[in-house]
Amino acid sequence: MDGSTPPPLDARVDGDVTPDPDGGCTPSAELCNGVDDDCDPATPDGADEPTLGDTCDGDDGDLCADGAIACVGGALVCEDDGDQPDEIEICNGLDDDCDPSTADGTADPMFGAACDGDDVDLCSDGMQVCVDGALTCDDGPGMGADLCNGVDDDCDPSTPDGSGDPGVGVPCDGPDSDLCQEGTTRCAGGAIVCGDATGDTLDLCNGADDDCNPGTADGSADPGVGVACDGADSDLCQEGTTSCTAGAVVCGDTTGDTLDVCNGVDDDCDPSTADGAGDPAVGVACDGADADMCVEGSTVCSGGSVSCGDTTGDNAETCNAVDDDCDGVIDEGAGCPCTRVTRGGNSYLFCDTGFARSFVQAYTFCRARGYELVRIEDAAENVFVATEAAAISTSDWWIGATDWMSPAWYWWGRAAVVTYDNWRPGQPSGNGDCAELDPDESVMGTLGSWNDISCSESKPFVCEAYP
Repeated sequence: MDGSTPPPLDARVDGDVTPDPDGGCTPSAELCNGVDDDCDPATPDGADEPTLGDTCDGDDGDLCADGAIACVGGALVCEDDGDQPDEIEICNGLDDDCDPSTADGTADPMFGAACDGDDVDLCSDGMQVCVDGALTCDDGPGMGADLCNGVDDDCDPSTPDGSGDPGVGVPCDGPDSDLCQEGTTRCAGGAIVCGDATGDTLDLCNGADDDCNPGTADGSADPGVGVACDGADSDLCQEGTTSCTAGAVVCGDTTGDTLDVCNGVDDDCDPSTADGAGDPAVGVACDGADADMCVEGSTVCSGGSVSCGDTTGDNAETCNAVDDDCDGVIDEGAGCPCTRVTRGGNSYLFCDTGFARSFVQAYTFCRARGYELVRIEDAAENVFVATEAAAISTSDWWIGATDWMSPAWYWWGRAAVVTYDNWRPGQPSGNGDCAELDPDESVMGTLGSWNDISCSESKPFVCEAYP
């Protein structure tokens, strides 16, 4: 020993560290720390680092390990720059930047560029995308149609404005009053217009929707609807209005016949018919201004009023069993033997003793004049007949009761069975078949007793006419 400091007792002698013979350095593994750990200036700093030279990714844009671990300035660093540029992610199906989180082609310079896809337009309205390792134009459906807006939507100057617009070339209705699509749309000045120049289509009365508007009734615009009209009556007066019913124009005149009465007016609106031609009062039998009541003329219309055309003069009543003057009384005022009396609307003829007849003769006389032998139906009428007869003659008078048709019953001529009677006590006795009335005798307080005698006797008689 030369008297210098001896090496440490734990100095390694297995080859990793050898004692410094000079005693000035203790050799160790040459780490990257800017110190000559192995006490050998010839070995570079960090020469014994286990990761020295390993691949690594430096401070570039990719994640690729295309650098190497080096000892620079006493520190381990990744040398990944210089001549080695960033690995950009192009569209090739590879992980160029070694970053699985970035999509294929995201750094490709064509990625996202404008492009025109496989559509009908020429517009670059798509963008480049990376699909399965290849750049593809993502253009969606595209604008496609050239709409009518004054813009070249399909980017093709050769196609006219609106050539692809779905609103062009379809049926349309113009500015008329109907709703019918009688035109076709076209593009003009960047706007869609309708080429319907047909004018108004009127809704006629024909059962069809002419104006194509369900809200308007059939015939609502028909010039033949809503005008004055004459119905199916006999007059010519326009008393109704036309309407559309079931596709046909019909007249709503339901007033019936308007008769042309005698008033100086053309009531039935027909100049060819005379005034009063339909008047029910014209052409009927009438009695003129004479003294009789006989209907010997017919009514006529003259100067707007009805008058009677009877110019026969007066008919005088003669005693001929005929009502010559037509007053309903026969032979009155003509010296005839019968007196006419009325009661309750019935007419009676009292034919006195100067004209006495048998029952059958009296019956025939009455019927020839529209009368019957009197038919007494109650006590009041019995008293009336007895009183009127007594005022003329107190003789017994024929009345109409007889049993010649049936011995069991008395009848009023041939009219009806006798239901009221005023027989004197013990009558009828069967002495005859015909009844007489005694105007001076009462039965049980009722004037005018009855008695049956032979029908062949001559007596005054009473006739009765019924209304």
